[in-house]
Amino acid sequence: MIVGSKSKLAFELGTKIKSAWLNVNIWVDSTLIIYPEKPLYIPVILKSSRQELSDIENGKMNGDFIFTNHGCDADINVRAKINMNDIEFNCKFEKGKNLVVVLPVCMVVETYKKYISVLSGNVT
Repeated sequence: MIVGSKSKLAFELGTKIKSAWLNVNIWVDSTLIIYPEKPLYIPVILKSSRQELSDIENGKMNGDFIFTNHGCDADINVRAKINMNDIEFNCKFEKGKNLVVVLPVCMVVETYKKYISVLSGNVT
């Protein structure tokens, strides 16, 4: 299941494993930016996603903010910064490639809320 738009921001949820584990890929600007090598524990990603949403809504992203910090091993460092009504995502890939994407805060908030709603329905 895909929440959001891969061409902007999307959370791609795989099949639930056992009762509380899930594979989640995260896309920005049609680029896969987070792809954990193992399933993530749903209560942990739900908690961190709620905190990220709160940080977005309260303007706490200053460029040092590590986006999608779900406690997974990732080959990409993604930092986020709010500039007025937009969020700038700065993705630094392992092999030196960089991707900078600017998205409206309102769209990111809406996508997060849908994602959190879907995650909440997967907790057993």
